[in-house]
Amino acid sequence: MTSALAHAPPPSCQKVGGVLTGRDATDNALLADAEHSNRPYSTGSDNSSGGGSSGDPVQASDPAGGDRGQLDDTSDEEYRQFFLHHHPNGGSASVGAGASDDSDSSVYGAGAFEGPEKLLEVWFASSPAKVRPGYVPPASHHGLLAKLGGGDGDGGAVVPGRKGLRAVPRCVWEAMLELVRCQILSVTSNRYFDAYLLSESSLFVYPHKLILKTCGTTTLLHALQRILDIGQAYCGFGAVECVFYSRKTFMFPERQPGPHRSWEAEVEYLDGYFGEHGSVGGSGAAYLIGKQNNRDHWHLYMAALPPPPGQGEEEEEEAQQQLAGGRPASDDESYDDDDVTIEVLMTGLSQERVKCLYMQHQLPGVVEGSEGGAIAAKQLGLSAIYPDAQLDSYLFAPCGFSLNGLRGGQYITVHVTPEPECSYASFETNIKDGPVGLTAEHLREVVGRVVGAFDPDRVTVTVFKSRPPTGDDDGSGELPCNIPLPAGYRAKDRILYELEGYWLRYAYFAKTAAGPTAAAAITTASA
Repeated sequence: MTSALAHAPPPSCQKVGGVLTGRDATDNALLADAEHSNRPYSTGSDNSSGGGSSGDPVQASDPAGGDRGQLDDTSDEEYRQFFLHHHPNGGSASVGAGASDDSDSSVYGAGAFEGPEKLLEVWFASSPAKVRPGYVPPASHHGLLAKLGGGDGDGGAVVPGRKGLRAVPRCVWEAMLELVRCQILSVTSNRYFDAYLLSESSLFVYPHKLILKTCGTTTLLHALQRILDIGQAYCGFGAVECVFYSRKTFMFPERQPGPHRSWEAEVEYLDGYFGEHGSVGGSGAAYLIGKQNNRDHWHLYMAALPPPPGQGEEEEEEAQQQLAGGRPASDDESYDDDDVTIEVLMTGLSQERVKCLYMQHQLPGVVEGSEGGAIAAKQLGLSAIYPDAQLDSYLFAPCGFSLNGLRGGQYITVHVTPEPECSYASFETNIKDGPVGLTAEHLREVVGRVVGAFDPDRVTVTVFKSRPPTGDDDGSGELPCNIPLPAGYRAKDRILYELEGYWLRYAYFAKTAAGPTAAAAITTASA
């Protein structure tokens, strides 16, 4: 039986040995330096210039002025009607042929919110079994621990009963999130990972990896160096195994702070770490997924870094011996390391469907916070998608919604910006329906329920699935199942990518004139 401490969320930091740790002790100079630097992970020397793009060529997607191409094959009149339908003032803005697909404040007003998230996923090891248990930071790391916001001379800030990134105390994550410009609202944990619900989206912490997803004008990439430092100081991670960064095209790119003002700038920043001449090294590659003149295309950066020889071998051997010896299975052995991720990104949400996400339209007595979030999750039908999941949701005032879910070692996350001038919803999960992997029936049901909950005008679906590395693939690796076409939508773009270590399916759907007639109905056609 796992101890109660291992199930509890990481505690906030305390005053240890006369050194005030946590947010009150954050070194402002350090934060300012980290925000604008690109320090190498390996040596600690400065390298803010960034490296050249490596891997596949970068396709420019959203320079500061935004994409100016016409919306795929949509006519000028269709695009005009789309604007008129979603503009809160009845479409008073001038929209004509050649208008920008990326909206700006002159069209949408100063209060419009950037819903599409930036998503960063950092893997220090391929599974929890390869994470060193019982790691105690050495004396050489004590100064770094204090600067990170979590402890002094004896390393006492490490959370006992946990390993890897889960042993990092909450105050260290809080200090890291200050660089991103967001805060922790609540934490939910189980034996596998910790799910942090943020003021701008979510953070998921496993022993071996971290997933950070933030919306609005957050500065997510400013946290990258801090995450690498945390992994090294608290967990003894000497290298990164792989990194993923992705996002949908921004609605308001001109409002983003650096380095998020353009995809080129983000790629240059990431190449400064993971490019051919980057401080960490690796095979960083940038991709534009979907048609470049489509306002909903998707950006992806990924880098794979081979671990140093021998790293993780002792831990993995120990886990195998433990299992062979008949000892109780640990959390690591129950962890499913077949990596599958589903994302559903939606724009042009039905205002009738998301009416429950406005405080003024909620039931009497419903208040901002987790209580209101639980009610809204039921009203939208989201709690019924995975009824056995442990949910943590939040209803914002005056409007907005976020949800995290835990189901064994897998997560669910949903975020909604309901305002008509910038409506957006995202759904993401790594849940599979069984030991055989993701099936077409499961994907069909999930996509149908999610699309039915929001009745959006446009839908982007991506499915990532791990596969043998290039050179080891004999063709037996199973492709991810086809993406189902929701009823009332037409397919505008469908692509299958073979990437380093992964398959990626991408599909982009637009609602037909008639629109869907049933909340969760989808056809037998597939993408």
